Amino acid sequence: MEFPDDFNQLELLDTHGHLIPRGPTSSWTASKDEEEEVDEETHSEEWYQEKEDALKENPKELILWAAENNRLTTVLRLLAADPLLVHCCDEDGYTPLHRAAYSGHIEVVKALLAAGSVVNHRTVDGWTPLHSACRWSHVAVASCLLQHGAQLNAQTNGGLTPLHLAASHSNSSKPNMAHILEFLLSKRNLKPALRSSSGETAGDVARRSGPYYFLFEMVEDCVNAIKNRRSMMRYLGMDYIKNDPRADINDAGQVVLALQWEHETSGLEKQEGDACQSLIKNDRSVRSEKHIVGKD
Repeated sequence: MEFPDDFNQLELLDTHGHLIPRGPTSSWTASKDEEEEVDEETHSEEWYQEKEDALKENPKELILWAAENNRLTTVLRLLAADPLLVHCCDEDGYTPLHRAAYSGHIEVVKALLAAGSVVNHRTVDGWTPLHSACRWSHVAVASCLLQHGAQLNAQTNGGLTPLHLAASHSNSSKPNMAHILEFLLSKRNLKPALRSSSGETAGDVARRSGPYYFLFEMVEDCVNAIKNRRSMMRYLGMDYIKNDPRADINDAGQVVLALQWEHETSGLEKQEGDACQSLIKNDRSVRSEKHIVGKD
């Protein structure tokens, strides 16, 4: 299927989101109204065993199903028999890692990564496993993927970052929706200004999607504080070099001094970033309450 250049994937999620895999017991065709019910559905061990028996002649389909349904023992057994199964994918480009990620199965995710799964593998639509984890607000999985080299600012074919997807569903009553935003916004290398093919930043999406836009405002305040502090440190550092009687721009000693200044300000940025993260975690509920009152 071809789409125009200004195609908005977020609108497609709203209209056809029920066709995207979700949760450990997804039938791949559940409607939005059935989503909550599907997530909470449980099955007996006999039911799972019957499913495994039905798929045992097709290891590829079995490992995809097992990853989605948190069947860690089955995943490990299949990988031991054929390590290359870790790289298989379905017709939409979802790997076992994608399925474990969108289902929130952290132990399966760890096992697949240990077996060599490509952490930034893209689906037909350009989704990485991190996109899948953030779309369904699985913080532990997102953290694990980032620790293994997932691209924090990866963009789908429609220009959506993991932050876009987290922001687009922040109107949910589930607390993890706020937690995934807090987690992503606390990352130092995040690029929240990236725009989708429709021209929206994640902040724009959050502004119209739910009550958590204030998190973006808080981070913006922190970033501005860091920039101002760094600008002041740069000015003071350069002024020191200029007025030092030993100052010589070609002097290797000045290069060392400049590198030392960069190191110090880098540490400062980390401290400021940690402060931002702490501020977000401690003040979210207060700011959220103020936001809601303000809307009334």
